[in-house]
Amino acid sequence: FIIIFLTILLNPVYSQQSVRINEFMASNSSTITDIDGEYSDWLEIFNPTLEVIDLSGWTLTDKDDNKVLWVFPGVELNPNEYLLIFASGKDYSIPENELHTNFKIDKEGEYLALFDPEGNIVTEFESFPELSSDLSYCYYQGEYVISSTPTPGNENIITGNENLSAPVLSKEHGFYDTSFDLEIISEYKSAQIYYTTDGSEPGINNGNLYTSPIEIYTTTILRAVAVMGNL
Repeated sequence: FIIIFLTILLNPVYSQQSVRINEFMASNSSTITDIDGEYSDWLEIFNPTLEVIDLSGWTLTDKDDNKVLWVFPGVELNPNEYLLIFASGKDYSIPENELHTNFKIDKEGEYLALFDPEGNIVTEFESFPELSSDLSYCYYQGEYVISSTPTPGNENIITGNENLSAPVLSKEHGFYDTSFDLEIISEYKSAQIYYTTDGSEPGINNGNLYTSPIEIYTTTILRAVAVMGNL
């Protein structure tokens, strides 16, 4: 029998023409400290529009059944301005002071969303990828990617070779009794795909660069990863 494995991550929902969750970190161990000197989770809101946006009544949540878990105070976000909010669970919401949500972000991946005052989804992650220490998930060139160069409160920068959401295999994981050609596809135009068939973790320094369909004719443990190539 032929065995293959596949991980699928759900795509985020976001508006390119509105305030958005621009970057967040779910396991902050050395990147930035909050006002209490602690390495709290954090997220960044960005206003890409030409208008000043009043965030009064906007909400953040990590619960898909509660849109109003944490409500923004009366804060205005200027055009091209970033707002850093710590997801520490401390619930600090005084304007002009450092802001903290009343929830933390799960590094294993969970629901996370930003809503406008009318309850409309502005940015929504049904489940973001697992994030190791000091890795962020950020918006870059129309896509969300995992970044090893977090930039809290500043423009997102991708240096290259960044981990992206899992690529898609043309066959689901399971058992097969005939050989077939397996395609590996990434949703990111700039991505390069590396794969292994020995169970080891693929990457730019381990495994094969995917360039054409792979013939699968025996029991195979195939692992694949997409990385950001030259941008």
